[in-house]
Amino acid sequence: MKKILLATMALDIGGAETHVVELAGELKRRGYDVSVASGGGVYESALAVMGIRHFKLPLHRKRAMLTAERGLGRLIKREKFDIVHAHARIPAFICGRLRKRMDFGFAVTCHGVYKVSPLWKSMSNWGDLTLGVSCDIKDYLIENYRLPSDNITLTINGIDTRRFSRESDGAAIEAELSLTGRHRIIYVSRIDKECALTAFQLTEAAPRLIERYPDLEMVLVGQGTAFAELSEKVAVFNAEAGRDVIKLTGARIDIDKFMACGDLFVGVSRSALEAMSAELPVILSGAQGYLGVFDESVLDASLATNFCCRGYGDSTVEALVRDICDVFERTPDERAAMGAYNRAVVEREYSISRMAEDAIGVYDALELRREKKPSSVILGGYYGFGNMGDDSLLQLVIERLRERCPDAGITVLSKKPRETAKVFGVRSVNRFNLLALFMEMKRAKALIYGGGSILQTNSSSRSLFYYTFVMKMAKRLGLSVMLWGNGIGPITGEGNIKRAKDALAVTDEITLREKASLAELAAFGVDASRARVTADPAFALKPADENWVIHIMERMGIDPSGEYFTVAPRRWSRACPDFEEKCASICAYVKEKYRLSPIYIAMQPSRDLAICERLAQKVDGVILSGLSARELLGIVGRTRLALAMRLHGLIYAISSGVPAVGLSYDPKIDAMLDMAGLPYRADVSDLDAGAVCAMVDEIMEKREKLSAALLAVAENFRKATYADAEIAVKLLEK
Repeated sequence: MKKILLATMALDIGGAETHVVELAGELKRRGYDVSVASGGGVYESALAVMGIRHFKLPLHRKRAMLTAERGLGRLIKREKFDIVHAHARIPAFICGRLRKRMDFGFAVTCHGVYKVSPLWKSMSNWGDLTLGVSCDIKDYLIENYRLPSDNITLTINGIDTRRFSRESDGAAIEAELSLTGRHRIIYVSRIDKECALTAFQLTEAAPRLIERYPDLEMVLVGQGTAFAELSEKVAVFNAEAGRDVIKLTGARIDIDKFMACGDLFVGVSRSALEAMSAELPVILSGAQGYLGVFDESVLDASLATNFCCRGYGDSTVEALVRDICDVFERTPDERAAMGAYNRAVVEREYSISRMAEDAIGVYDALELRREKKPSSVILGGYYGFGNMGDDSLLQLVIERLRERCPDAGITVLSKKPRETAKVFGVRSVNRFNLLALFMEMKRAKALIYGGGSILQTNSSSRSLFYYTFVMKMAKRLGLSVMLWGNGIGPITGEGNIKRAKDALAVTDEITLREKASLAELAAFGVDASRARVTADPAFALKPADENWVIHIMERMGIDPSGEYFTVAPRRWSRACPDFEEKCASICAYVKEKYRLSPIYIAMQPSRDLAICERLAQKVDGVILSGLSARELLGIVGRTRLALAMRLHGLIYAISSGVPAVGLSYDPKIDAMLDMAGLPYRADVSDLDAGAVCAMVDEIMEKREKLSAALLAVAENFRKATYADAEIAVKLLEK
């Protein structure tokens, strides 16, 4: 049973604080040993009721960070927590410092966007893996802190729909506050200077609203740095009105009771979702933006910003008065329908169960990423060169090994070892540092080349020399050697063929991604019975979260409801002189005849971006560059056709059931088309644009049938990738 510590600044009223309490409770219900560390607050009693331990440390005070660090360090050492999950920047900074000298899985949830400055950047730590509660927060983390997209899990603020429901009883609150009116507004938030704008605006709007609704009542729940200032303004207004129109309650934890006695909620974030679960009409208004009355028309914007309205205009008193009157003027049946829709959204999108599962998925991944010593397996390939296809291969091989051999230590040979280590959570050394490589091999059991065309001379004879040298070095040091889902050839030159044969002779296991590679082995005299055909590891890749894919498309100016085709070109010296012009003419044909807009994909930006830009100048379209493989797979899956020169552009299309024309520059393209049963290919050395357009016509005519066949093929390939993992496991068990 994992021991988990949730660390946050304090436990007063606020979305992040409630998130921590609800998450702790659900983890406890699922059998985890969970504790919470914070500076304390009103929710301490809620944790006690659930039987969850709370450790009080000054995690909410910047000037007490050294004291908090010492206390938290002693706590983690004594309790031996497996996972520490921070929920604010100060706890995350402290936990990050401790993580450097202590062994625990470290996750951070980002609940909002914060001020970015050189000082805060240097102090910010987002853990080994990160959770973000909305798409725009994930954008913020990527853009400002360069976190790898695949290391950020989108999560939600889960709402307890049993507690926040129409069945909750608000009678006690009505009696306590002497509430009798029928036009009652509820607002719940920290009353801090940086987030209490709407509370002040409601106070300012009250004189205009009370003229129209004489029985108006506003209940403002919360405490914070601006509470005294707000209290003064409220006291002045109430005195002028001759009664307590606005009720200030301070910090409370019985929020469900307040929602139960309300007619309308005004606010944002988690409190808005709690009100929606209680079937209240909601006006989304906060310090970071304004979306107004919540309904289906603002659903996408609300989901994308975690109901915080970031980037959607400013909240104003005029807008509040207008929208409050709009809701109050609706009939009881209309307001009930609004509430029912709101609850349905919460039940569909914001369950506590899903919130806990998101966190548990990260905890499981952290356990697998925790460094094991000594290294058991060394992974080699074309890693660290910014090639999306090869990086996706590495990702899949690591995942498969961790699934089957969770205790295996993994070291990756990379051109950029620091970046590789950060992204994949592995040890990594420079692929050209022979001393470091020698030291890793002295401790390892196996060398595995995970995917790609390792043994070939199309790129250069130097790469073949490097890979065969490393294979033979590993064998001399007693390691098992495996080719995992590799492509073989073409290999030219007698010396190169001999070098490849000698390396293959000492290889213990060979699995290949296509039948053509098997034939290539036989062609230069290697016993083909020693190898078996499985599949390219990339067929096991899963697309990114659908909401995130849609967000990326919208961010890049791609209408998710539009129709598109992808083009994955690359620079190639032996392409025909007018290759780009012919490519552009094909794209123009597809765009005009089938009303499909092109999406140009730079799989390896250093080599592909320039040609994508030139094609986009000829035929207008969107260029995708710098996305992760999972993100790209999600986008490709929403298109109708692919023109693929890059192998993994072709594989992503096949995986998604998208029919493709292969622009062949290398035998591996033809081999993959043969494996998938696709007859559509064109040689780039003598590209016939008319013939390709005819292929497109045939594809579009048969598209549904082709798509179904490709999905079946891809599923078979996906299953075949598990065979490689089983073989690797046996090597490591020797």
